[in-house]
Parts: sequence; structure tokens; C-alpha cells
Amino acid sequence: MTRIITDMAGREVEIPDKITRIYAPSPYGSAILASIAPDLMVGTMLPIQDEEKPFLPTTLHNLPVIGKYSETQAIMDARVDLLLLWAEKAAPFHKKSEQALTPLGIPFIYAVLKELVDLRDYAPIYRFLGKIIGRESEGELRAVYCESVIEKTEKIVNKVHPRERPRVYYAEGVDGLSTEFSDSLHAHVLQLAGDVNVFRGRLEGHAGMEPVTFEELERIDPDVILMHSPRLAAAINEPGSPWKRLSAVKNNRAKLIPHLPFNWFDRPPSFMRLLGLQWVMSLLYPEHYEDDLIEETILFFKTFMNVSIEPADAKNLLSGRF
Repeated sequence: MTRIITDMAGREVEIPDKITRIYAPSPYGSAILASIAPDLMVGTMLPIQDEEKPFLPTTLHNLPVIGKYSETQAIMDARVDLLLLWAEKAAPFHKKSEQALTPLGIPFIYAVLKELVDLRDYAPIYRFLGKIIGRESEGELRAVYCESVIEKTEKIVNKVHPRERPRVYYAEGVDGLSTEFSDSLHAHVLQLAGDVNVFRGRLEGHAGMEPVTFEELERIDPDVILMHSPRLAAAINEPGSPWKRLSAVKNNRAKLIPHLPFNWFDRPPSFMRLLGLQWVMSLLYPEHYEDDLIEETILFFKTFMNVSIEPADAKNLLSGRF
């Protein structure tokens, strides 16, 4: 038995009445499926690391790695009922994916959102997926959570004049001297948090990772530094480290971004940014962020992964100690 649905790109697609085997050949889609339909996934985009397993549903732990849309034989071998593609609102069809996947005869649907990553579009995606896989209540629960995080964020940002918002540097790479322009999809969390990225400019391509000299960083002297690399986080306070000259380091406002089970900020940009955004807001606006972040972390993992974690686990996750 089949049914006709309209996907988020406006396409009418014939899909099975009951979806039992689903796959997303992109890191964006794979991550969101892990948060609503892990038991239906036939494989993952990337290997699940041992350190990630305690924070993910057990059904994901030993799934095979299938890879991206070009791995057509592996997708066929997985006997997939449905494929989930990820697309940008301004270009809601991915031609290379369609060229590779259409000959397989497997139905595929699109989730569509602004610039591939906009957290404000996650609520409709959760509602859409909930209907597709027959889990509307689970989709609605996650959608409402998404909307509540965006609403809380906007309320806090609106209380703080732009000139009073902390200036943030996003330190990428093991040396911390790569970053993102203020409009980059990889720095989306900083846009939502009050457009606080100190590295102003315009992203020219998807990759990002713009080079910065330390002299340039010293001139900017950001109020807050968010670090992607644990090696950098360990190195900035070592004797003789030039980073110790920066105000953010002197004031203990250089922080390692939490990264389990997926990075909370970027690379890959996933649903984990809903928790990462709250972590950022608590760092930037402690006088306005009123929630208990440990309790919020426990709630988040229960809501999105159906995984129970202890307060000590939440504290360690928030500090990047795992």
C-alpha cells in the first residue's frame, strides 16, 4: 500500500503507507533522523564514535556507514523504503542527488530550510517528518521545543542594545586562526544570539574557514572566544601562549564548544545547535538567561534522543570534558 504526499519542496511523491527503513544521504538529514526515527535508520553518514554512543539511542550504535548520495549500491543494498534529502529554500532541489538517486526507483522527499541550517525552520521539519513516519506527537514535541528556544533567544537579545552585546570570535582549526564571516551558515548560532560575530564580512562559498592572523585577532580583542578544537582549548593558557594577552582569555571567557554526540555549534550544523544556542546565550547574557543549563541539557537529551543522563554527565558535556 502506498500514499501520495507533498514534500517540503512542493513535490508530490508516492511513498509506502508505513515507513520501516529510511536513510538520509547528508549529515544534516542523518542527524535529524537520529533525533526522531533512530530505529528506522538503515545506516549513518559517518561512523558513530565510542565517545558518542552514551548520548545516542542504542539502535544507532552498530549501524553500517552508507555515506552520501553517490553511494548508490550501498543504498540499494540497504533496501531503503524512503530517502530524505536536505535542500536550501532558495534552491529547493539538489540536482546531483536527484541524478544519482532517481534511477534507483526509491522514493525521496525533501526537507527544505533557509541556507541549509536555519534553526527557525527546524520546527516545520519536525512536524513534516512526524507526519511522514507516523510519529506526529513526537514531531510536535520537538517542534514546540524548537519554537520555545527561538522565542527565549529573541526575548533575551531584544533586552540588550546592540552596542552592549559581547563581541564573539569563533576560533576554528587547531591553531584557532580560522573563522567564519558574520553571515556564514557555519556561524548561524552567533547570528541568532544577537549578530555578535566580530569577524564581519560576506561568505563567498559553502566551506568557510576564513584565515585570520593573530595580530588581526589582537586588534579585534573579542570579549568572548568560542573554540572548536580541544587542542586549542588546552593550549591557550600554557606558559608563553600569546592567547593569554587577549581579554577573553584573561577574563575566563574563552570556552570550548561542547561536542557530543554532535558538535553543539557547527560542523556538522545539526539539531544539537538548539542546545548549543542556549549554552551560548548563558555565556553571553548570564544576567538574562534564567534557565538551569544542567536541567535543560538533561531535558534536551530525553526529548530528542530518549536518552537519560545524570547531572554530572550534563555538567561534563557543558564543559567539554568528555
